[in-house]
Amino acid sequence: MILPIVVAAGLAVAPASYAQIVKLDTKRITAPRAVTAPPSLSTTQKISVVKAALKGKVPETKTMNFVSPIKLDTQHQFSGKTQMLFDWPSEVAGVYNYTYFDQAKSVEPRIRLFLDAPTPGFYLFDFAVDNESAGYPAQMTFINLFGSDKQERPMSNGPQHQLFVTNVPKAGENLIVFSSTGSWRFHSLEISKLQ
Repeated sequence: MILPIVVAAGLAVAPASYAQIVKLDTKRITAPRAVTAPPSLSTTQKISVVKAALKGKVPETKTMNFVSPIKLDTQHQFSGKTQMLFDWPSEVAGVYNYTYFDQAKSVEPRIRLFLDAPTPGFYLFDFAVDNESAGYPAQMTFINLFGSDKQERPMSNGPQHQLFVTNVPKAGENLIVFSSTGSWRFHSLEISKLQ
């Protein structure tokens, strides 16, 4: 059996087996920790946000329903053809079902969502997140690349829901990008078609 040579701190080391792990950067090694996701929002809470977002954009209706919600999280990143990808996360804690993002100097960590929309129309995106940038004014950004829609809003400290309503112009694959400044945790995303 031929084993690879690993270079650590400028020294060549021959590991005893493939199972041996050499850590090159030990400055920031932390174990994942259990964190509590924000509680789910009620349908009434979601409807009030949607009505405010759509005021003047569509005719008002007496009733509003959410059809076929899709729920994605760190452990379940796929649902049918809809999938979520994490770009530049600092930590993916699958056992605790969260992904931690800490903004570096040259890149902005983000979530890319490839939404397989069954029909065009308005959709609600409910992101359960946790802002850990104490004393730092974090800002959430939501971009619907196919619908030419960009929304930005401030994010308070602690666990919360960030809700975005956007018009998905076509059935099939649509690309959504979600990011934030500062340090934050992603817990889950629920996508609902408005009817």
